[in-house]
Amino acid sequence: MQYAQSALYRTEFTIFNQKSGSKYFPDLGKVAHMGRTHLNGQYLGSLMYAPDKLEITDFLNEGNNQLSIEVKTTQINSFIGRGKNGDKS
Repeated sequence: MQYAQSALYRTEFTIFNQKSGSKYFPDLGKVAHMGRTHLNGQYLGSLMYAPDKLEITDFLNEGNNQLSIEVKTTQINSFIGRGKNGDKS
């Protein structure tokens, strides 16, 4: 059984009339593990610790946008899982 895994979350949203001088940050909730973030196919960065905020202003399209975050558990989950299964290596 594997304990270190990943999950991909995606959402689409539409934005019109961006206000000049405004900065945009998606509400990602609490990313409890490492998250690689993309907007419209552009890599924005990785999140690992709170606050889980990443500015997306320069990557927004007028109209439709697609935000994705790939969340990976940390290596410690693998160690814990192997320990529970009696693996001493």
